[in-house]
Amino acid sequence: MITDPLYWAELLVNGLLVGGVYALVAVSMTVVFGVLRIVNFAHGSLVTVGMYASIVLAGAPFGLDPYAAILPGFVLCLVLGWLLYQGAMDAVVKRPMLTQLAFTLGLLVAIEALLEMLFLPDPRRVRAAWAATPIDLAGLTLSTPKTIAFLAAVALALGFWAFLRWTWWGMAIRAVAQNSDAAQLTGIPRKRVLALAFALATAAAGLAGMLLAPFLTISPYVGSGILGAAFAAVVIGTEGNVLGAFLGGIFAGLAEALGIGLFGDEYKSACLFGLVLIMLLARPQGIFGSRAHA
Repeated sequence: MITDPLYWAELLVNGLLVGGVYALVAVSMTVVFGVLRIVNFAHGSLVTVGMYASIVLAGAPFGLDPYAAILPGFVLCLVLGWLLYQGAMDAVVKRPMLTQLAFTLGLLVAIEALLEMLFLPDPRRVRAAWAATPIDLAGLTLSTPKTIAFLAAVALALGFWAFLRWTWWGMAIRAVAQNSDAAQLTGIPRKRVLALAFALATAAAGLAGMLLAPFLTISPYVGSGILGAAFAAVVIGTEGNVLGAFLGGIFAGLAEALGIGLFGDEYKSACLFGLVLIMLLARPQGIFGSRAHA
């Protein structure tokens, strides 16, 4: 085992940044978990949609910088999420869990197949030239795109938390999550609220994909690879709690970093899911201790 303190410092800091990547996806995923109460297997493919949105907007005829493409890409994913809920997801919200799982798994396959038909399975990359230079922090070398993704994860978690806590629509989403029938009796438009929650989660997943695009190789199936770690982050955090999902992502990244340092790169997933098993046995309610929505 390597004992160089600088090696461990850089490993843990990079684990923190990777945790920010997982947190980006987990924060958007936990909104669907907490409000619609659906285990959405298609969420990883929505992250991939965001990556391909970045490719399209960065290419001809638009030619946008990948980071300048984030705003129009976010709006496009927001509209996609709204249409997807209205056209498909609303029909399965109150169905048995097995039906929901089968539907979202089928949606995952359909989106990945559509992306492969449109863009072919060839790996692609999108780069921002100005972000290629790494950040030097007291002798530690940090990836600029990963640092941006980490800061965006912090902003996204705080933004969702503030939205759910202090806006009328956010409070309506929390009310529907706690008791949809009672919320509807008080005049809250249940379907519109659920559509908004799913649209925001889809837009956040697309945002995650656009922030991941500058440092990942993009293919129609890349989002599925991130999904397992994001699920782990949600389990480590608290289902339905965006701040818990963010912390869960950080812990997931650090667990993988420790696994790499102690046992080697091939054992990082074992360490991550070992932590998940420990959490399920010792604290199944997650870091925050109870199910929450703000």
